[in-house]
Amino acid sequence: MNLTKKLVYTDGTNDFDTRHKKVMALLNLMNLHQEKFQSIQNFRDQYLAMKKVCDVSELHFSRCSSDSRAMLKKKNVTNPTDAQLNKAMDKIE
Repeated sequence: MNLTKKLVYTDGTNDFDTRHKKVMALLNLMNLHQEKFQSIQNFRDQYLAMKKVCDVSELHFSRCSSDSRAMLKKKNVTNPTDAQLNKAMDKIE
């Protein structure tokens, strides 16, 4: 499989599609599987390339407080308590 078809272009010059880039990187990573005749080394290289895209896009797969804070900010909560932040992270997760 050609990596250029799977990876998202992330040169940093166009920040208009940041959300789209993050979603596509996440979808590509979630759909990643080793092809029938693909070597382990090739699969590892593909995974590392996708991980690099996620790192460049600042895409995190764990509980992310910045996403929770952004969600709370939309609800006009500027200084959330720890309980509010944990509840928001649970909701996002």
